[in-house]
Amino acid sequence: MAKKIEKGFMEDPEKFQTKLNDWLIEAEGSKSATVFRTESMEDYRFYAGNQDTEAVRETLILLKRPATTYNEVKPKIDMLVGLGAQMKAVPFPVPTQKADQALTELMGGVYTHFRGKLKSSRVELSCFEHMVKAGLSYQHYWVNEENPFKPEIKTQRVPARDCWVDPQSTEYDMSDARFFFRDKWLDKDTIETLYPDMPLAQMQHGTVATDRPRYFDLTTELYRLVECWFRHLDMVRWFINPVTQKPEWLLIPEFKKFEAALRSPNGIPMPGGTRFRLEDEQDFEYKEQFKSNVYYAMFMDTTILDAGPTGFKHDSFPYIQYGAYNDEDLNRWFGAITMMKDPQRNLNTMRRQLTHMLQTSPKGILMHESGAILNIEDFETKSADPTYHMEITQGKLDKVKFTDQPQISPVYQYLDGMNSQGMKDTSGVQDSLMGVQTSSREPGVSVQMRQEQNIAVLHILFSNYKESRRLSATQMLSLIQQFITEEEVIRIEGQEGMELISINSQMNPQTEGFNDITALEYDMVVDEDIESTSTHLATMRMLTDFSVANPGTIPPDVLMEYGNLPMSVQRRVLEFYEARRQEELDLKMAEINSKNNSGGSNGTKSEK
Repeated sequence: MAKKIEKGFMEDPEKFQTKLNDWLIEAEGSKSATVFRTESMEDYRFYAGNQDTEAVRETLILLKRPATTYNEVKPKIDMLVGLGAQMKAVPFPVPTQKADQALTELMGGVYTHFRGKLKSSRVELSCFEHMVKAGLSYQHYWVNEENPFKPEIKTQRVPARDCWVDPQSTEYDMSDARFFFRDKWLDKDTIETLYPDMPLAQMQHGTVATDRPRYFDLTTELYRLVECWFRHLDMVRWFINPVTQKPEWLLIPEFKKFEAALRSPNGIPMPGGTRFRLEDEQDFEYKEQFKSNVYYAMFMDTTILDAGPTGFKHDSFPYIQYGAYNDEDLNRWFGAITMMKDPQRNLNTMRRQLTHMLQTSPKGILMHESGAILNIEDFETKSADPTYHMEITQGKLDKVKFTDQPQISPVYQYLDGMNSQGMKDTSGVQDSLMGVQTSSREPGVSVQMRQEQNIAVLHILFSNYKESRRLSATQMLSLIQQFITEEEVIRIEGQEGMELISINSQMNPQTEGFNDITALEYDMVVDEDIESTSTHLATMRMLTDFSVANPGTIPPDVLMEYGNLPMSVQRRVLEFYEARRQEELDLKMAEINSKNNSGGSNGTKSEK
């Protein structure tokens, strides 16, 4: 049922299972996790307009008070999500050096293809929506191997309520986290099909225990399957790979196998049908060092179903964290709604109180002496008629009057405005950002400047969103390099992709510029800021102006490098430029030869 566990620290399943449960208990019992789940559930209710507790609703009904909800949270949250959807910048790979331009362009095209195929933009926006609402969300990458001959890269949003993170982790990318858990709740039929030996009855009886995690939900009758991704320190050997001349590491047993293969008579096979071998007298230097590696385990209750290395080349958990704002004291994430709940409660209370007072406050009372009003019966039945007139006995007009209606204090209006403004200030969504016109004579430049200032208040929110998307792109590129073959890359990119692979010397590791697309490390970084592009374009304009003023001083390849042109375009321009240069050289050589031939013949005639 479970895969064979080969790592030394996993050899004792009972001890290893105890360790996993201890971690899970630590994560579930941490204050950061419990407070986050309580607050986030309430945040979702506030967004949906369910802003009163059951006790408050019962009290309002008992007192016959209005229970109207004036939901000003939802439009502001929708505005923040809309701003995230309007972000035009997308992650893209950038080469770290000129030799990697072909690889970067090739990977950029393939990345764009898979980004559309996986609907990554939609998944990222969904994660952003929930990080704004509840404060935290996760994007998960995995490889679907239902067809083992054609693995597929997949991505989806995972609700934060199903995830448990190391409560001691403080890094945004979770690089310092010891473990990460994800819950999956399955029904009985699915469990019996996938894991027929699972003791389900034991899990049901275990629900009454308070000192261990819960693996069965009595309400939904679902069983809990837990995935754990964790880091473990291993002793590894670092070395310079004689094939690629790049630093790599292997676990000690794997290193010994690799060295033995290199020193074997046949060596190791290489692309193109060649083989590489280390001579017996050649040294193969290495250095031993501890390294934190990522492993995974899948378990239910006291049964480990699977465990071992992740199988991914990247040293990260396959979950991207999307966090809005962080409470440093509790080390928990919270969203924009959390800060708006108190003003929203006050707003509901004040407006309900005002409505109640308007409905129940006494109206003006008619006071008169007996016999002063002649048509008193008509007043009682027709006074609401706009054409009604009251007839007074002659000389009795001063004997009839109405008392003044009680006035409602203007403090209600002040408090209402204060609460509304408080929600705008805490969320960062002011009237100008919502498109509300506050003045008919305000210049458009002033409106634009105020909108930019409003967006600056949201820097933390959108900076975290940008960082999450960068991490997402980096992980997707790693999976593309690991699981997408060169044949599929060429099929995606067509003839241009084949040319780029040829430029990149994919099939010859001994050639300068070799950088296999399936390598563990790629010489590129992921960015989505347009600042670097603008700087390159500004440099290109300066070089262009200098070249116009001083013809022939700036080579065209330098201009194109700073213009961020695609590698294929650069190649075609350079080929055309070289062809033109060759034509000019041929013409000059022809002219020189023509003059030499003409001069030689004239000299012969003069001698004669």
